[in-house]
Amino acid sequence: MISFIRRLFADIIGLVFFFSAITKLMDPVGTGLIVDSYLDNMSLDFLRPLSKWLGELLALAESAVSIGLLTGAFRKFFAWLATAMTVFFTGISIWLVIANPDMDCGCFGEAIPLTHMQTLIKNVFLCVCCIPAFVPYSKLGKPRVHRYVAFWIGMGVIIFFAVVSLLQQPIVEFSEFAPSHTIVTDNSTEDTWGYPTLPVWDGNGNDVSDVVLDGNVAVISFYHPEEADKDDIIRAASFAQDAFNAGYNAIVLSCGEIDVPGVGCYRADYKKLITLNRDNGGVTLLYDGYIVRKRNSNHYFSYEQLQEMISTDAVESYIESATRHTLTLQGFILIFLAILILV
Repeated sequence: MISFIRRLFADIIGLVFFFSAITKLMDPVGTGLIVDSYLDNMSLDFLRPLSKWLGELLALAESAVSIGLLTGAFRKFFAWLATAMTVFFTGISIWLVIANPDMDCGCFGEAIPLTHMQTLIKNVFLCVCCIPAFVPYSKLGKPRVHRYVAFWIGMGVIIFFAVVSLLQQPIVEFSEFAPSHTIVTDNSTEDTWGYPTLPVWDGNGNDVSDVVLDGNVAVISFYHPEEADKDDIIRAASFAQDAFNAGYNAIVLSCGEIDVPGVGCYRADYKKLITLNRDNGGVTLLYDGYIVRKRNSNHYFSYEQLQEMISTDAVESYIESATRHTLTLQGFILIFLAILILV
């Protein structure tokens, strides 16, 4: 009975760490923004260039703890590590409640926003769970060999998932500019449904926000235009030509100076652009302001794909893509947990 209780509480902690890690890993840019918020509010701005990788490191550490607890491998090590991380997170959440900075804790990425008090309650609960799960730490027992095998297989799967996520858009997006949301402008008379605006300006500072709302539009966005090299510009121009030929109005939005030959270049806010598309130079397809599809700059849509999508209803095109991405994520989670349980 005692063994069952210890296993139960260890699994609860492991599952919470697992969900926290997955929501961070599938959106590394968003996780980096969350780390940015912590660094800014803690006066650690000098670490901001490392924010994305600090977020990835934290998510991988949470992944290792979750796999270790769920498989029962390296029991003492991960029991102590889980306890240390839980106590550390509780300390951070106490600071959040006291300082009350204008930010989200980011415990579960953008999937489940928590108030500072909810974050504290969650972490205190996990601290309490550590007592029946691990105490006494000296009597956690020695796992069988197959549990170590399950652990390393699980870590391999997680690392593969992390690498894939770094190379593409989030499989499932929870941002305010996620596909199926509608962009509206400040002067729109339509019901905004709570969605944010995307202000756009031309070179003279004139508001031309309607440029993203009229018909089929392919937006190539650069939130760090200074990092775009010659090859990035060439590929963006080539894609824009394909988009024009397929029937899209291709435009470039950036928060700084950039010149893509043959394409209209406009200005937009950095935070809006990085929310619109998680990749620097990524493309977002819209129909009358409705966000249909997104792609990473390393995997632009081909001319044939653009032709197919422009001839398909925008909502239908989104549903097809969203269904595929959701099934991919669900399949990954089910296969991953099955490996941990069965191996």
